[in-house]
Amino acid sequence: MEDTWRISVNGIQLPFQNQINTKVDIGPYTKSGENTVRIAVSTTLFNRFLATAPASLLQNPLLSMRTEPSPCGLLGKNGRVTVAPYVCALLTRETSQGLSPPLSLDGAVVQKIADRAWTGKQIRPAFSATAGGKPLRANLDYTVTYGANKEIGRGTIQVKGKGNYTGIKTVSFRIVPAKVSSAAVIRTGKGRVTFTWKKSAAAQKITKLQIRWRINSAAPWKYRAAASSQTSLTVSNLKKGRAYQFQVRAYKKVNGIRSFGPWSVTRHSKKVS
Repeated sequence: MEDTWRISVNGIQLPFQNQINTKVDIGPYTKSGENTVRIAVSTTLFNRFLATAPASLLQNPLLSMRTEPSPCGLLGKNGRVTVAPYVCALLTRETSQGLSPPLSLDGAVVQKIADRAWTGKQIRPAFSATAGGKPLRANLDYTVTYGANKEIGRGTIQVKGKGNYTGIKTVSFRIVPAKVSSAAVIRTGKGRVTFTWKKSAAAQKITKLQIRWRINSAAPWKYRAAASSQTSLTVSNLKKGRAYQFQVRAYKKVNGIRSFGPWSVTRHSKKVS
């Protein structure tokens, strides 16, 4: 090939290639069975002119020009493309013929996936994976299938080997309740403080809420549970002249285990009277 060109293999656009060296290693992008190699070569301005010029101009006898487009690029002679294998031989997976068998994903290491908050939609976390210390490439070394991943509890990701890798590895992550919003201290009275928040989405099917408070960042927290439908709590018997910090979070029991969401923002009360 000559001229300015681009190449893709099985729908994957290869990185920019040296336009002078017209040999490209496409081995890492191929797969077992049929492969599709597509090469796009720049055309000439004359071809563009023929495609857009009015017919009357092209038929004018005063203009001596050919009216057939060039089948090649700017410099190309014949546009020939050759795909050559590394070795002209029958390839098998038998190690007895000196070829390595495909690698298993059993020993692959998938990056630990942090907890994800419930959204009501399918959660599809990004992640990285390695095998033998070598980074694996999505869509080249493996494909990904996500579970439903909509309900609070356990989300799943299935990683299936591709190309030089085989096997299936399933990894999981936790889906926790969403962060409780609109937390606020609305009233500070005699020995008591009223703390409010916005009700969690019903679709989360929250089991309960947990509220905590303390005098300052060095003091231990005190806790109290509240119904999932509750949106406020008044705490009494507080110390006169002291201001308090408040937080709230939701949790849901899944298979007997409480799955806690993140704490809300910290809200500070005025000094208790």
